[in-house]
Amino acid sequence: MFKKGFTLIELLIVVLIVGILAAIALPQYRKSVDKSRAYTTMNLVRALGESVRRYQLENGAMPFKFSDLDIELPSPSAVSSNACQLAVSPTGSGYSTSSTDQDTIAQVGDYMVAMNTISPGVTLVPIAARKTTQYGCYGIKYDTSTNTLSCSIHTAITGPDNFCEKVLGLKSYTTASSWKTYKLP
Repeated sequence: MFKKGFTLIELLIVVLIVGILAAIALPQYRKSVDKSRAYTTMNLVRALGESVRRYQLENGAMPFKFSDLDIELPSPSAVSSNACQLAVSPTGSGYSTSSTDQDTIAQVGDYMVAMNTISPGVTLVPIAARKTTQYGCYGIKYDTSTNTLSCSIHTAITGPDNFCEKVLGLKSYTTASSWKTYKLP
């Protein structure tokens, strides 16, 4: 009488194939999730930047808090930590992120979103930053003077991979202070 079923070798081969497929698929899945988060954040930062420009045109001055703008952040919460030190402007002089005031810096999802709180008349650059073990500290910012989005990585707080290059496929960058900045299309 014959028993129906699989042999141990057949089961091991199936487990091996499933393992290989998982090893290939999981990094691609993570990359897709990271890319999706980045594009969602780009849309948020672009909307903030355009709202800043509208505020400036209507009032003749820069806004200094989210409540000045004509849009609302999606589900903001108080910032639990300043892990990414996003207190770096394009020139390196800084954004004020020492405040935990939810109207100038807020946690939106897994990104910190900040507004410039230095002084009247400066170019405001809304920025959203995130710190991960794989990519280190990176951010998406919108330059209101040029209407451009850029991806930046902090060179001192790096992970094994470069987010702007690996996930977004950007190649050319400029360096200011301790940040590499890649212009987004």
